Amino acid sequence: MRRASPILSFLVPAFVLGLAASACTSPEACPAGAEGCACDAEAGCDDGLSCVSEVCVAPPVPTCGDGILQAPEECDNGALNADDAACKVDCTLAYCGDGLVGPGEACDDGNTSDLDMCNSMCRFPSCGNGVVEGAEACDDGNADDTDACTHLCLPAACGDGYVQAGEDCDDGNTNAGDGCSSSCEIEAICGNGEAMPGEVCFEAGPLVVVDALPVGIGLGDFDGDGLLDAATASELLGSITVLRGDGTGNLVAAPSISVTDAGGSGNVRSLSVGDLDGDGFADVVVGTDGAQDSIVVFFGSGTPDAGPMLVDPHVYDGVGGVAEVRAAQMDLNTPSLEVLVGHEAGASLLRLDVGAMSPRDTPIWSDANLGTGLDATVARVDVTGDGVPEVVVVDRSTGDLHVIPYLPATKILDGGNVQTRPAGLSTVTRIVGDEFVASKPEDLLAGTWDAATCDYATDPDACSGENVLLLAGNPSYVNDPDNEDPFDLAAPTEIPAGKAPVFVLPHDFDGDAAVDFMVANRYAHTVAILISDGQGGFTDVADLTTAGFEPIAAALGDLDTDGNEDIVSVDRYTNSITVFLANP
Repeated sequence: MRRASPILSFLVPAFVLGLAASACTSPEACPAGAEGCACDAEAGCDDGLSCVSEVCVAPPVPTCGDGILQAPEECDNGALNADDAACKVDCTLAYCGDGLVGPGEACDDGNTSDLDMCNSMCRFPSCGNGVVEGAEACDDGNADDTDACTHLCLPAACGDGYVQAGEDCDDGNTNAGDGCSSSCEIEAICGNGEAMPGEVCFEAGPLVVVDALPVGIGLGDFDGDGLLDAATASELLGSITVLRGDGTGNLVAAPSISVTDAGGSGNVRSLSVGDLDGDGFADVVVGTDGAQDSIVVFFGSGTPDAGPMLVDPHVYDGVGGVAEVRAAQMDLNTPSLEVLVGHEAGASLLRLDVGAMSPRDTPIWSDANLGTGLDATVARVDVTGDGVPEVVVVDRSTGDLHVIPYLPATKILDGGNVQTRPAGLSTVTRIVGDEFVASKPEDLLAGTWDAATCDYATDPDACSGENVLLLAGNPSYVNDPDNEDPFDLAAPTEIPAGKAPVFVLPHDFDGDAAVDFMVANRYAHTVAILISDGQGGFTDVADLTTAGFEPIAAALGDLDTDGNEDIVSVDRYTNSITVFLANP
């Protein structure tokens, strides 16, 4: 079968033509159209041959690398063919996944999977490109560490060091007790500078020496410099020690002030601090056990300099045999405080008429005589829950409890309508009132110590400790003219305390709005803090060991101006005070 001879696009080598010419010496030996023979003028050359210069020749054999693109070659760049070039040495085109790193490729592992270390675009995995590759567990296309995928292309998790949604903190681990819990919640831990709910942290400072046998401790700004100062009194010397605060927690004792020289008589029994004349500066009131002249008030100077912090002592006659004085706010319509006095005949209220021209010179007394020979401890307590306080008195000699109404219209005690009931509180040391049980009127909290049975001064191991008693008020009380008991107390709940709990003071220590309290355990040498559950249960969370021995009273105030309440105790045996600075 012959076909027409095409015009070839390649050259036939001369040696081919020579061989053809020498082989075809006659038409019989070299028929027209055969390979190496003359082209047939009509049919051209046999199949597969081409007519070149009137000779039928076979096309050259394709050779990869000769620079001529011939089937089945995909490419042929001659000497430029290479396995890292666009045309490889086998004349095939380079592509991602061929196992050879070609032009524009960073890698090529022979596949197009995005799950290994070379992706489907022959690039190394890149966190943040939006494609989950290689060892990546996620890739959201950004470097934001606060969303569900971190800049390391790992799922957000507690302990990765980044605070994400649902986490309060993340310190890079899941350890508990380091301020950030294993579930990335902020832990109450002392010393991290952040006061947290539930956190109770105090750090004891140095011991500060005061006059011998101190009684009572109080904090207030006496000199008007905006910083809290302190005051305590000496039973032995009949003096007041004032200590100037410097705003860092330090208290520096100033020269003592004589109560006797000021006109007081007898031994100092009690001390309290509060603004009694409404001038904005704290005053100090002491009670003595003399037959008269038993209340002495030293007024804050309001002068922020090196001068005296207490001036203008006033002696107020009216009661004798003082057991205890308290600065208390009975009149809720003025910022000034009154002096609540427990004495051998009952209780009295001393009010200075702040509306007078010279309020310090216009004392107003009201009394409630309860008997004779009382050793009274007193407190301001709203026993009815109507917002008007009453005065509660416990007679330590009999254990009886007395409720004295306060008349807000005339601002005096209603001594003619006292209600008395046996309460079995003969070993009571101090009482305070506050709403310790939620949704009730104010309750009564009482420290107890049977000094005869538990004589720790003689035998430190006489007893293991005593209780603080909680007497909850009656939530169903209504003011009833039929002589209803206004203080229908529940049975006392015993709250274990230390040895000789002689002083109690309410305060919300953990910031949960439930009223907690602290207690000075005289012969345990501690100030303990008990946290309330709001329903009458308490947990002892801190026992602060005092620098001195026998703490008998304590006070609260921000001594170092950091916004946190600090504690000051007065330690009777060592004639000292201890400062506990809040350390959140």
